Amino acid sequence: MSCLISSSGKQVSKRNLINCFNRNENVGILFLDENYKFQTRKPGTNFDNFYKFYSENVKTPSIIFFNDKETFGKDKVKPFILSPNLYVFIEGLIPNIEKFTNHKTKSEIQLFVEQVLRPIARIDENLFIKPSVSTLLSKFIGKSGKLVFFYQKQKPTFIYNMYLGNLEDDGHNWYSNSNYKCAGVKQTYFFTPKSQIKSDSNEEQYSLEQDNSIDLEIEDLTKIEKMEEQEELKLLGLLESERYEERRIRSFQELAREDIWPSDDRNYY
Repeated sequence: MSCLISSSGKQVSKRNLINCFNRNENVGILFLDENYKFQTRKPGTNFDNFYKFYSENVKTPSIIFFNDKETFGKDKVKPFILSPNLYVFIEGLIPNIEKFTNHKTKSEIQLFVEQVLRPIARIDENLFIKPSVSTLLSKFIGKSGKLVFFYQKQKPTFIYNMYLGNLEDDGHNWYSNSNYKCAGVKQTYFFTPKSQIKSDSNEEQYSLEQDNSIDLEIEDLTKIEKMEEQEELKLLGLLESERYEERRIRSFQELAREDIWPSDDRNYY
């Protein structure tokens, strides 16, 4: 299952990155440098190379994206450019995307970007964070898809259906699904605490090793999938509650008056 990690600047732990990578086939990153200019590293299948680059170069807001075999083709999760100052990622199922079909070479997602999102961005790239546009687009993408907009500014990320993911690491990193919680079936990489290995250093360290012999049991995977499904249903119930909707509408009204997005907003950080 493909996955997105949106970071406000705090680096994602190696353990979480490995767990996401083990459930997918490749990993790439789009990030802002110290001058708030877009930088990218194309998707690759070598985790060691990616992590070396990431740990040494990325200390700023970023979007890390993983793809599995099923999404490795033209519908893979990747950054789509909407303007020189804005990219968008699309992850998850979007029921209404089926309206964009019958094209010989382009996928439904590509057509959705070209025919819906880019025309809006040409009018005003900031329309995506305005209540009127965000409400309409949220209804269109339904309750399973996610749109992650990545702006070229200090607080760059705005997420539609943020509640479908998980905000972790003291609120600094958002995960589009639960891939990071377990290692997955394809255990290409795993952690061995060096505290378990004879060493003169008392500092807690981790080593990255290769091993193809460790697999999760099918029964365990089924339990994990059921837990994820139950968690998703609870979150869907939250969205349906009147209390949540009233608070959301009231927040939009306040934002419209002040023309700002507060730091504690659920979708923007």
